[in-house]
Amino acid sequence: MKQRSGESELYPLTAAKPRKEENLERGYLRGRYGGVPRVTAGKIVRELSRREAKATG
Repeated sequence: MKQRSGESELYPLTAAKPRKEENLERGYLRGRYGGVPRVTAGKIVRELSRREAKATG
C-alpha cells in the first residue's frame, strides 16, 4: 500500500487471510488486498522492448 508521502508499505499476502480456494492473482489484480498494479499497455511495450534490446545487445 502506498502512503501519501510516496513510500510503500509491504506486508505478506497471508496477512489479508485469503481463503484456500481463492485465486490470489485475480484477487490482487482486482484490488482485494489493498494494492493494484497500475500498468498500461505502453509501459508493457516499453519494458518488453528494453528487455529485448538488452538480450540482443
